[in-house]
Formats: sequence, C-alpha cells, structure tokens
Amino acid sequence: MYVQEFQTESTLPSRSLIDQRPRSLINRALAQAGIESMLLALRFRNWLSDSEKCLLDLLVPDRSLIFLANQGEYLHPENTPLGPLDGLMSEASVTTFSEAIFSRRFCPEHNGESETFRVQTAGLCTQDDIRLVIGHLSPDLSSTHADESEFTQLVRQFRNAWAATIPIANVLKKRFERIEGPWLVVNRAAGRVLLANEAAAGALGLTLDRLIDSEYSSISDRYVSLSPGRKLSMDNVTVDGIHLSIVSHVANERPSETTLDPQVDFLVHGMRNKISAVMTAVSHLDTIAAHDLESEERELTGIIMSEVANLDAYLNRMELLFNYDKYPVRSITLSDELAETVRRSAEWRTDKGQVNLQVYGIDTVACLPVVALNVLFDSALRSHLGHKARRSLTEIAISEQTDQKRVIVNIQTAFADVNHVPAFVVAWQQYCERLCRLMNAVITQHVAGNGTVLTTNLEIPVNVE
Repeated sequence: MYVQEFQTESTLPSRSLIDQRPRSLINRALAQAGIESMLLALRFRNWLSDSEKCLLDLLVPDRSLIFLANQGEYLHPENTPLGPLDGLMSEASVTTFSEAIFSRRFCPEHNGESETFRVQTAGLCTQDDIRLVIGHLSPDLSSTHADESEFTQLVRQFRNAWAATIPIANVLKKRFERIEGPWLVVNRAAGRVLLANEAAAGALGLTLDRLIDSEYSSISDRYVSLSPGRKLSMDNVTVDGIHLSIVSHVANERPSETTLDPQVDFLVHGMRNKISAVMTAVSHLDTIAAHDLESEERELTGIIMSEVANLDAYLNRMELLFNYDKYPVRSITLSDELAETVRRSAEWRTDKGQVNLQVYGIDTVACLPVVALNVLFDSALRSHLGHKARRSLTEIAISEQTDQKRVIVNIQTAFADVNHVPAFVVAWQQYCERLCRLMNAVITQHVAGNGTVLTTNLEIPVNVE
C-alpha cells in the first residue's frame, strides 16, 4: 500500500549532499549478506560502522540519498538536516508492522528555480527498543510504478534480512550472558570485527567505533595477550549461512589437573591464525568473483570457506580434550544446549533422515566447562549419522534422575533400509567416550531393535555448585 502526498517546502537536503552520493550501484542480490550483517549488528548497537554506511549508499542510484533511522534518530546520514522528512519518518515508524510505504513529492525553491524531489519511506521492524525506518530521496523523479517497485523491492529485501537474523541473534544473546570480561564477534566471511563490548575496546586502547570494522588479524596478537592468566576462547557460531566467531577471554577458574605440554597452546593458536588468514583471503576472492553468481570460482570459494570452518571445529574438539581442565565452569541449561546442537546438525548431516527432540519440560542446569555439552551432543549425533546418506529417524529424549543428580539423554536412530546393518562411526564413538571420562559422565552405546536401531545413553552429572 502506498500513501502519497504533495507539498511545497523550503528546507531539504542540499544538492551538494545528494550529488556527493556514490556513482555506482552494487548488485542487490550480492549485497544480501552485507545487509544481514548490518541489521544483525543493529540489534546490539544503535549506530552504523563506516563500511555499513558505504553499503547503504551503494544500494541507490547516483544523485539519490538513502537514509535509515531508529526511534526517530538518523543512523545514516548522521547530523544532516532533513527538514520535512522528519514528519514522514514518524509516519512510517507508526506503521512498522504493516506493509505501508509512504511516498511524497516536494517542490522546494532554490534560487528562484523550482525542482521536484520525491521521498519514499517504510517501517522495517519493531522490537524492544528498536524501531527501524528506511527511506529514499531523489530529485527529478516523477511518481512512476517503476520507481515504486524499485523501492518496494529494497524494503522487502531489508525486511527479509531482518527476519533472517532472528535465529543467530537469539544464539548470540545467550552466549553473551555467559561471558565475563572482553569479547569480540568476528564475521568469519569478511575477517572483520562486527561487534565488541567496551571492555574489549578499552583493553586494546581503542574507541568502540574504531574497533568495529577492523581486521581481526590486525589486532589478534594484542588481543590474545590482553589478560595474563586468562584463556582465549573462540566459539564458532553458524546459523543459516551466517558465520561468526565469538572471541573472549575467560578466567581459569580451577587449576589444571593434567600435565599439559605447553607447546599445545602455542600450536593451536598458530593454526587459528592461519585459519583466519585463509578465511580473509577466500573472502576477497569471493568478492572478486561476485559479478557472476553461477561462476565456478564462487563455488570453489564457498567450498574452501566451508572446509576451513570444519577445520576450525576440529581444532576446538582437539583443544577441548587437551585443555578440558582449563575451560571455565558455567551453569548451562542442558535442554537449550541439546536443542541448539540439533538445529546446527542440519549444516553437516548428509543423511536423508529426521531428528526429533523431546525435552519433556526438563530445564535442568549443570555446572560444566563451556562448550563441553555442545561438543558432546554433537559428537554423539555424529557417531549415529556420520556415515553416508541413508533414510533414518532419530529420536532424542531427556529425563532426570533427581536422587542421583544426573540427567539422562537418550538418542535412538532407526534406519529405513531393512538391508542396511547400522553401525556407529568408531572415531566419533571413541571421542565421546574420552570426553565423557573428562566430564565424569557415563556413555553407553549399543545396537538395539534386533540389530536395526543405534542407541546412545548419556548420563550427565548436574554438579550444581
């Protein structure tokens, strides 16, 4: 729905402001990842980085102005008198939940010569203290259906991008609640810092706006050495194609009970730096090949990024076995960790099956090292579903043994092919057993149902302190 008006105004952005907009357009389909990254960041900070402002400017033609506001305050362009547009922005913000798009034509007077401007605005979203409105101003435009369609497509793209960031934003919020001290969120595809807290900026001697957008490789050495006696934790988060890493410093809350070769930390850190460099290089290659969405080069860069992310995950698993006693202990809700593991398993599962999770209202909290539960659940699932693709049904249930202060997680996988003899993936089975010993958990795995069903029982101590 379009709401259109016409009026005469004497106050509008100057022609110089509009003429200084970029002279080239970016392919909007290729900009989707950047838009999602920008809107994800706006869920946690009420300002735009320089690269995000540049991206906005590249979404509209030359001699046009795109603007974005939150709660009636302009995020871009900042400190710009937009005159009568303020009223139009307020109208659009009221209709955030609707499909309405406002369109208005202005006829200001500039040195006795009249020129028509057209502005279109629309509400994007309303959530908590966020009320985003987008607008587009351009001179010498008549009210054509083509112009309306162009802006409508842009609004739809932003609304879809906002919706796409909901799952990963929820994951980040839960992660941030567990972190004490400095933390960064790095966009793994770009190798740049997307989010950070004031503690991280202050420790690095930077303002928050200077830290955001910086190349992680340029600050990684300083960031690693920030807090002597604290351990660097890199938690990879991937949801619906958005690849992030949360890099934080966590305290060694208990002394190590194992004898650890000091070279392990050195080697793991070195490998992570190489992974970061590869991801940054591949991201640049992907940008170079971006003009052709179907090119073999883009397909290859996608494969490289995916495999490097997998390599990083294997490093996390290996480091957990070596450094388990150095990981800080946190209170973790078992059902939440299991639900997240199941959701993320869709990214690696090659089976043609289905995974159902039954929590039964269990909301038990365990006191364990961070990431340990997620890695354990993931490894157990991989021991069931890590073979080549086969149709299967996996049922996961949680029950509680109150007297023994243990939680039981039961995983059962039945395969549709009656001629298939199911078997565990031995390497993942052995990894689970070793991790369970470190966690003081008990694992039992066997083939049931007359040899047709894989069954895993995990008895996990609650140990709430």
